[in-house]
Amino acid sequence: MSQPRHRSASAARRMGDSFQDLVALNECLRALSPVSSIVQIDLEADNAGNLDDIVVTTQSGDANRYIQVKLTVTPEPCNLKWLMESSNNSGRSLLQRMYTSYQIICDPEAQAELVTVREASTTDSVFGKRDNKTGRIYDTVTGDPALLEKIAAHLDASSEDVLSFFESTRFTTGFSYTHAEDLVRARLEHRCIQDIDTVIDAARTVVNDWIQSGIRTLTRDVIRNKLGPFLVDRMPAVTLVIEAIDRDMATQAPTWHWIGCGHFLETTPLNDGVQLTMRSGTKICGQNLNEQPLG
Repeated sequence: MSQPRHRSASAARRMGDSFQDLVALNECLRALSPVSSIVQIDLEADNAGNLDDIVVTTQSGDANRYIQVKLTVTPEPCNLKWLMESSNNSGRSLLQRMYTSYQIICDPEAQAELVTVREASTTDSVFGKRDNKTGRIYDTVTGDPALLEKIAAHLDASSEDVLSFFESTRFTTGFSYTHAEDLVRARLEHRCIQDIDTVIDAARTVVNDWIQSGIRTLTRDVIRNKLGPFLVDRMPAVTLVIEAIDRDMATQAPTWHWIGCGHFLETTPLNDGVQLTMRSGTKICGQNLNEQPLG
């Protein structure tokens, strides 16, 4: 979906809200996966400062994500200068607002995340060396004492607190409106949804209605009850045909050769068989194969 280069302030706000709804919808669809660890999603959460756009709470042991979504009308590169620029409204920089928000979150499993349409600057002293896999700049800041001192002074914080913040902060850059929509589309295609555009519009309306009506805390049951009707009835049956079973007695690990159609999430070899993790409720010959070992 192409975006015009110039928009009025109100049009930009509407586009920003729509973008945030798409990002939230993607997280909701992730929560409905049978293998998801997500237990709750909060929209415009309380007590999270500027990291309140989307809060994803997971099962114990996994990081809880506090996400700020930024759709910039004129997407210049994401660099340290942009993060440390003073805002026209508050006089505080984006980095300062993120750091303060992270400090007030009473969550030892918190992971701060900035999702922005801006591409990471390849020439920037910080983002040019960012870990693209994790989205973190922790190693870059750690390895440059002068840079660490500069950021600590900007945040009026100790070096230890700054490093703790960056260790738990992810910068997701180059995440455009089109990218957000493509992620949602891919999750629906995985479920074999036919009229994807209609489902996206309807599901996005549900997310927007949640926000407008003040329903900000979404458990998996709430998400399933509202979005499920768009998804469950369209999920196809899964067919699995076993072509052959080879057992190597030396390794005690059978090898399954199969032909079939369907959407298998993963195949994991076990010591005494193969486990197929499939859609919840998938049955073959009356046997429920969801996360059950065969062999």
